[in-house]
Amino acid sequence: MRWRHINSVRSRIASSSANIDDMTAIDDSFSWRSEHAIPSDPRAARVVLDELLRQMESLAWNEHEVFCVHLAVYEAMMNAVVHGNRCDDCKRISVVCELSSEIVRVRIKDEGPGFNPGVVPNPTETLFVERDCGRGLWLMKAFMSEVSYNEVGNEVTLEKRRGDKNSSMRRTAFTL
Repeated sequence: MRWRHINSVRSRIASSSANIDDMTAIDDSFSWRSEHAIPSDPRAARVVLDELLRQMESLAWNEHEVFCVHLAVYEAMMNAVVHGNRCDDCKRISVVCELSSEIVRVRIKDEGPGFNPGVVPNPTETLFVERDCGRGLWLMKAFMSEVSYNEVGNEVTLEKRRGDKNSSMRRTAFTL
């Protein structure tokens, strides 16, 4: 990996209070990379997601893997819009997508206060089945190869490895 300054991202979101690191790791193995600073609007999130899915299809990712990424990234973006930024049009969401023939990595960061994913109850447990929280996190964990959060809890990194048969089976062994 090499390190590269990302002034272009910083300048695009200069009007917002989002904290973007001065340096971002760039993995040369990715054939496509996209960076966006979008408003807290589901329509803007959809544009970014559609672009990612088109790129996956151009690299011949199979339908099931595209579906898994679609579902997980959509859930993460909606969490950023609704829970992180509280649908505030003045707040931005930073989205970095990286894609190769073997890996999809998406990092989504909102301007909210963050949360502790470890305290969100498992929505498949009987006591929490009827609750209206945690399902999106559960789906992201179930359909992606890896899901991680920054220390604050306002940034999620989703990774899907091609051919990862176990990721969509994690529903039976869910842990945050």
